[in-house]
Amino acid sequence: MTAFPDTTAPSHSGQDTSGFSKSRRTVSVLRIGVHLALRARSWTTLAVVLCTAVGTVSLVAALSMSHIIEQRTARAEARSPYHLYEENAQPDQHQVVWTPRTGALDGQPVERFILGVPDRPRTPLPPGLPDWPEPGQAVVSPALKTELADAPPALVKAQYGQIVGSVTDAGLLHPDERVAYVAVPVGDVPEATPVDGFGTPPDPELYGTLGEVPRLAGPVKSLLMVATVAICVPLAMLVLGSSALLRERRRRTLASLELLGAAPTTVRLITAAEVTAVAVVGWTLGVAATPWLMRAAASLPPEPAAWFPGDVALQWIPALVTMVFFVTAAVVTALRGTHRPHPTGRRERRWRRLGPAVLGMSGLAGIAVFPWEANATPKTWVVYAGMGALVVAVAGLAWAGPVLVRAAGRRLSHSGTPWLALGSGRLAADPHTGTLGALAIALAVAASGIVGSLTSQIAHVDTELYRTSSDEALTVVTTDRLPLVREALPDAAALSPVSLADVRNGDGSRNKLMDDPYLANAASVMVGDCDTFLTLLKKDTSQCADGVVGFASDVTPNPFPPGGSVHAMPLDPSSAGQTPATAFAVPEPSVTYEALPGVAGTVGDISLLIDHRTWQLSGAPALQRGTLILPGQDADETGVRTRVLAADPAADVQDDTTAYAERLNRTGHYRGWFTSAAIVTLAVAGTFVLVSALTALIERRRVHAYLGIVGVPPHVLGRAWTLYSILPVLTLLPIAWLMTFLTDVGYDRLVRVPVQINTGPYVSGLLIAIVLTALVQIIAVSSAPREVPLDALRTRD
Repeated sequence: MTAFPDTTAPSHSGQDTSGFSKSRRTVSVLRIGVHLALRARSWTTLAVVLCTAVGTVSLVAALSMSHIIEQRTARAEARSPYHLYEENAQPDQHQVVWTPRTGALDGQPVERFILGVPDRPRTPLPPGLPDWPEPGQAVVSPALKTELADAPPALVKAQYGQIVGSVTDAGLLHPDERVAYVAVPVGDVPEATPVDGFGTPPDPELYGTLGEVPRLAGPVKSLLMVATVAICVPLAMLVLGSSALLRERRRRTLASLELLGAAPTTVRLITAAEVTAVAVVGWTLGVAATPWLMRAAASLPPEPAAWFPGDVALQWIPALVTMVFFVTAAVVTALRGTHRPHPTGRRERRWRRLGPAVLGMSGLAGIAVFPWEANATPKTWVVYAGMGALVVAVAGLAWAGPVLVRAAGRRLSHSGTPWLALGSGRLAADPHTGTLGALAIALAVAASGIVGSLTSQIAHVDTELYRTSSDEALTVVTTDRLPLVREALPDAAALSPVSLADVRNGDGSRNKLMDDPYLANAASVMVGDCDTFLTLLKKDTSQCADGVVGFASDVTPNPFPPGGSVHAMPLDPSSAGQTPATAFAVPEPSVTYEALPGVAGTVGDISLLIDHRTWQLSGAPALQRGTLILPGQDADETGVRTRVLAADPAADVQDDTTAYAERLNRTGHYRGWFTSAAIVTLAVAGTFVLVSALTALIERRRVHAYLGIVGVPPHVLGRAWTLYSILPVLTLLPIAWLMTFLTDVGYDRLVRVPVQINTGPYVSGLLIAIVLTALVQIIAVSSAPREVPLDALRTRD
């Protein structure tokens, strides 16, 4: 028989009372616990290691998501061009000029950068570009190059010219991004802007940045933070539950140690050492596997190629915080069952354990019912308060679960039905073991439901708010070769902005609008196809009879004086210098209109529209720059894009379908990542439930043996076991659904999204609970003995 060192008994030897001797005894006791952990050959220990490892992978990966987003933002900033404000009003002969254009291929957005490259360019190359392309050539991203290989040659030639190279990883936001650097003659670059360099300008006060750096909107960032919490907290609770499994398996062994004379402190040290060793092993495996798994996941569904393998970098601070949390919480959880209760003579107030759960639920309910101001940015402290309430609610549910299960068991234990009384009585006597699997199911269902709700909110905030219906879908073309493109699109409504030289009242006096320094924003004059444009607005085209139409909205009245006149001239400086301003009469009635939806909304407000025929009859020069709006057609299917780019290779073609796909792709990677994390959480919970069921079978066989000896029929035992497995699920699952509902409604209202209760998480949660419970029952039934298993009375632990 092995003698265990007593770490509490007083010693009569001066040497034994020294701190060094006590330390040696403590180390000896801890070595016993580590030996038990490392030499244990049981499914429970393996399950605890795997749960801790998978939990570590998911937590560290979720916490590392911000690093991946930062890497993507850094690459976007590095390829963003900049130029001097004043000194580079006109490019010199050795400077590259640049303008962005939006394209599409098979309905997916393509970012085209139109370049004007001189013979000996002095502008430094952008990241990812091996060399400047020559006019008529293009350098494209690998994903776009693969798709262009299957595209019609005429389309490739019209939009991109000759493909001469590929953009490297340093110039891409993510591997599946579609980017093209298209070179045209310097004089053919529309709205050309000279480029002094790429990345961070040397002096932000002197330089302006031209490129767009995609950043997460405030509501989307808040929802992603909440989704991270919704994934991390249930996973942490599952890891703690796995430590409780280890405690249950060692309970009899530890009790035997106490009977052999081991002091309670010794038993607690052995338990702490064993749990710590298991947690550290699981954490080490998880940390080692995290970078490899994330690199592999970069090319896996549901969002392939969401990040580059080089973006994955193990964040040691989250990893160390995870280790400290897992080890500390696991030790505390394991030690809770090793002390002996102190008889105080007073009744234990178990219902106080419901306080955190009630507090967390109340916080979520407060966010859900508070009358938030419409169209206002959510307060940061409210977002963090909601995340804190969610953490408290999840932790409170884990802490209060045994109390609720015990209460349900006690209420049903008085039933006259034998199997009902037996199963509920066991839950009332030992609610902790029966609650572990049910708690895993409830937390996993809550996590998946919350993440599902938040991802739908992200989709609505960043995409659905900008989506137009099929009957409102429009195509917008911006070009510097308006006459040529108009011939290619004869049915489109053309609009060309002109500048105001003067505004006169009806009596000929100068109008005060000319004293407004922001005249360009206060009043907008366009020249265009009046009949076609009013048809788009669904207005009476008879207003075009006078050749000039005034517009007003419900918010902004028409700024021009009725009966007065405006003097307009082309925006092109060369034409404006040669042609004097032309006067046009301002009509007295104004047409009230609503702005066009989708991409056409970028045309801006219009105060006055001059019909192009009236403009021509006045002797004003033809306009080269303008926008064409084409209704009810898909640019990719009808060939509109091909015809436009054949007339003007540098034209910008946008349609609502492509714009929606662009916004969908922008947040698709984040939504896909958290959806994958929710699936991982469900998988971990399912594994945990099955392992806990297998572990509980040892206890179940002993109970069958004892009850079988006293004459309890096998079918009563089977039904009692079924109730023992299902009742905790039925008790905790509605609370998990309530948590999901409150979080869904609360953040719907907090980020100003229309409240839409998605029944998918609840239905899927119910199906998951049914499947997992059925698997537990299959395990139980398949292992049920046909006769009294007397050998189960012999403990092997």
